[in-house]
Formats: sequence, structure tokens, C-alpha cells
Amino acid sequence: MNIELFRQHTASRRIVPVALDDSPVIDTGPESFRVGGNMLNACTVLAVDLSGDRQYIFIELDKESAEWIFSEERKLVEAKLRTRLRVSRFRRGFDGMTKPRLRYTGRVEPGGEVRVCVTLRASKGRAYFDLGRDIEVTREPERAAVPYLSDGE
Repeated sequence: MNIELFRQHTASRRIVPVALDDSPVIDTGPESFRVGGNMLNACTVLAVDLSGDRQYIFIELDKESAEWIFSEERKLVEAKLRTRLRVSRFRRGFDGMTKPRLRYTGRVEPGGEVRVCVTLRASKGRAYFDLGRDIEVTREPERAAVPYLSDGE
């Protein structure tokens, strides 16, 4: 390679800016859900796996969140009132690109309380609850002290 042959070029295309879509955002649900999308109230974590290809959290819903989910789900499919819910997402999109990482404050473990952002969608007569990017940990689970024996070495 000869460094003397390299030259700086200028692009010949003219830049045309495109305006952003300023359509209004439709907010549904109670006032407490409108922060960061459809953010549910604090729910107890029953099971969690955020390290696999399909990231999910099983949560125990409070009464207000359960009624809101039932009313929204009933608009799309035949629904029943549920107290437990699985919110999940794939780590990669349909095009194979990795999705942005989850943002959460603290440890997300069973026994703790979290507020999760949920998107409801229906497909083939079933409702699915997609996990949003933001998870707010409201209470971390307590760690139990486990006694053990040691010989001092």
C-alpha cells in the first residue's frame, strides 16, 4: 500500500433531512401505569430467567394490575381474570439482530418485587405479554444466612 495514493473524497449526494413523526402517543390504563409505557404496579417475582435466549419473568399480579390486564386482554381475545402472568421477550429479533439489553436496578430474583413494562399482543386467538426493556426493582428478596461448619483452613 502506498499512503501517497490515498485521497480524501467528498460525498456527491445531498443530505435530505426527514422530519420525525409527531403523532400523539395513546396512553391507556390508570395513571400509575403511564410512566414508561404500560408499567405495572409492584408485583412479586415467582420465577425469572434473564440469561437465556427467551428472557422471562413470572409475576404475581396485584388486584389493580390484574383487572387492567383483563380489560385490555378482553378487547383482543377471549380472556379470564388471571393473578399470575409470564412476561417474556426474545433476546434477538426476527432479523437476527440482538435487541437492546434490559435495564434494571438491583437484583431480579424470586421473592422480590418489581415493576415491569408490558406490551400486550394477540396471535392465533391467544394473548402474549411482551417484556419491555425497563424493569424497576422495588424490593429485593432477603438473603437468608446459612450456617456452615469449618475447620478453620
